[in-house]
Amino acid sequence: VYFEVPGGDRVAARGHNLMLRAIPHSRSGKTALPREARIEFSGASGRGDGRTVGWSEADGGFVATIPRVQDDFRFAFAAGNARSRTYSVYVVDPPRIEACMLHVQPPDYTKLPTTSHDGAVGEVTVFEQSRLRFEPSFADEVATAELLQGRGDAIAAMFASTETASETLGGLTRLPLKIATDGRSAGLEFVVEQGGPYEFLIVDQHGFHNTPTAARRLRIRRDLPPRITVAPSDAPLMIPPGSPLTVVASAEDDIAIDRLELRIELPGGETRVFDAPADRLGTSDANHTFDVELPSELSAAGATFNYLLRATDNRPAPGPQSVTSEPQTVIVEQNAPSAQEQALLREHERLSHELAEIHDEVRQQQQRVSARNETEDTQSLRNLTTQQKQLAQRLEQVADEFQERPVLSSLAPAARAIAREQLEQAARDTERGMSGSAEDRAQSLQASADKLDGADDALAELRRQFDKLARLEHDLLDLDRMAAQAQALSQQLAALNRRKAELAAQPDTPERKKQLQELAQQQRQAEEQAAKLSEQLKELVEKHPEILEAARRAKLQELGR
Repeated sequence: VYFEVPGGDRVAARGHNLMLRAIPHSRSGKTALPREARIEFSGASGRGDGRTVGWSEADGGFVATIPRVQDDFRFAFAAGNARSRTYSVYVVDPPRIEACMLHVQPPDYTKLPTTSHDGAVGEVTVFEQSRLRFEPSFADEVATAELLQGRGDAIAAMFASTETASETLGGLTRLPLKIATDGRSAGLEFVVEQGGPYEFLIVDQHGFHNTPTAARRLRIRRDLPPRITVAPSDAPLMIPPGSPLTVVASAEDDIAIDRLELRIELPGGETRVFDAPADRLGTSDANHTFDVELPSELSAAGATFNYLLRATDNRPAPGPQSVTSEPQTVIVEQNAPSAQEQALLREHERLSHELAEIHDEVRQQQQRVSARNETEDTQSLRNLTTQQKQLAQRLEQVADEFQERPVLSSLAPAARAIAREQLEQAARDTERGMSGSAEDRAQSLQASADKLDGADDALAELRRQFDKLARLEHDLLDLDRMAAQAQALSQQLAALNRRKAELAAQPDTPERKKQLQELAQQQRQAEEQAAKLSEQLKELVEKHPEILEAARRAKLQELGR
């Protein structure tokens, strides 16, 4: 009997299980084969030991598995008088990634900075179409290196396979790295298209591969389409005959707005497009007010048409992204308020609605906190604390909007005081009600309820002042209108006087007399309009004495800008 030992002398990977197999054969073909054998070991020190190995039908021989082999050793199989020769096992470290750098260069159009990630472990977020360069280095020389991308189970299956070089698994992308001359480092550069898990598969000259030690994942940040900000309105926009169409357009993008358009749909299916100027574009926020003189067929009383806004970003590949607003219907109607007046009324309605919502929620918070006691569960109090902080933030945002409007700016300090001194303090008191003794908790909750009660009264007064100043801001539009009419009348009267002076220098003729009479009639009409305008101005100032100061502040702020 003799032994065939597949693999014989070999190299083993440190820390991995090693299977040794011996197949007995009869030289004559007549000798009965043993059903039990012994494997004998000896290490570098010369000391040895052994153990009995049973027959394995599945493997057709004697099999011994050495768990997590660590050091070089020699072995031989023996059964009865039969003995194999002594074989040597040399143990080496499997390949291992020692360091890895990931350099990320976003697309040029994003103007985002290049970043580097030392270690390239965990989740790394990269902008779509970024150029990635991986630079791993290895503890020892390697023969091949690949980047595996795909499903986590497919990557795990690849590392579990004994045939990694030829294995092809569905849902797995394999990108080879370029190995440096010394085999101790490698590089791979490509434009990222796929996110998700990834790993490096490195193989040394013995065919051993690495074992993943950290999770690695790419998250792709997509270039999002633009967003158009349009004040919600189900009602048609009414404009007077002959007036221009004024549309305030605002758009946002995560990178940049490249084009902002007003598109007016004309009768017959034609669309007229107006572009915002270039100096309003190229940033993540684009704002422009379109003032469009309408063609005669759209400016006469009774005309109806639609307009919409379109915003386009600057993504080069696979192409720019555009979004279009819902169509807005415009009706030309005699005595319709101006577009500016309608926009102002919508703004007032929005701010009034927001204040009313905050006020109502503060009242609800006051009732909820008052109903709580020192035994209240922590989670419900935590929820109340969060809600009170959110109310304070919303009121701060309203104060910011007040600050931007000259007439309403006097309300900003009061709104901020309610947010900071009452709502935020109420939130802190509610938060303190989650800990401490029963008495301390009860006192904190009572303090919170008192602060909310004070905020209730202060918000009621704030809303009254807002309604008063909103009417004043609306009347300021009348003041602007009167100013424009006064300027037009002044120019008209100046032109009439110039014409009158010209006629006075001409010879006395019937035609001259006729023209002087017409001029006199036109002058009387202009003077009547001026007197009527003066009376309207007087009534407006008597109604709102503070309107002159409000107008002064508004003009000063406009000049400041």
